[in-house]
Amino acid sequence: MRRTTLGSRVLSLAAAMHPTARLALSVATLGLVACTGTTSQRPPAFTGSACISETETSPNDVRDPLGRFDGAREVRAWVDMWNRFDLDRVDALFVRDARLTYFSSEKPGLITGIDAVRQHHQAFGFVPGGADRGSRLWLESVQAHTYGSVVLVTATWLFQRAGAPTAQRGPVTLVLLGDHGSCHIAHAHFANDPPVKAPPSG
Repeated sequence: MRRTTLGSRVLSLAAAMHPTARLALSVATLGLVACTGTTSQRPPAFTGSACISETETSPNDVRDPLGRFDGAREVRAWVDMWNRFDLDRVDALFVRDARLTYFSSEKPGLITGIDAVRQHHQAFGFVPGGADRGSRLWLESVQAHTYGSVVLVTATWLFQRAGAPTAQRGPVTLVLLGDHGSCHIAHAHFANDPPVKAPPSG
């Protein structure tokens, strides 16, 4: 009975929330719902930040206006990983098991697990130790919300390849899981903005 009651409450709350908030709530409560059928003791409440607070100053770069929020250190490291094409940072920043999920803006279908995500980055030219590709990735319109030990980050990504006159752009969602102050990316979802329609002639 306890499992049914708790599940009903979670579903009722999720139905009234924004879709992105529902995603974070589902991740945050998954373990709680699964365990309540075997014990009457609630797990200890999560307190504090999901990720260790930043101590360094934010970069003085108008194309990297992340500011400060729970998980900003990890998101900034992820942006730096892309700008350095550093394959070593993949294992450092992402959840390192089969739970990791990833939607690419350049490849159809769901990418699952750290091995597949690492191979996906290799296909983009990532190498151990990094390389200078002459391209640049940055984020705009960043928003972050903390739900217990889960941080949900949404932004617009921009990626300008070397020699390209304009940057690609689109929305991105990152879901970070906190564990005793350490955060890792458990899910990433990229998409492309629709093409800009040319104004009608005449």
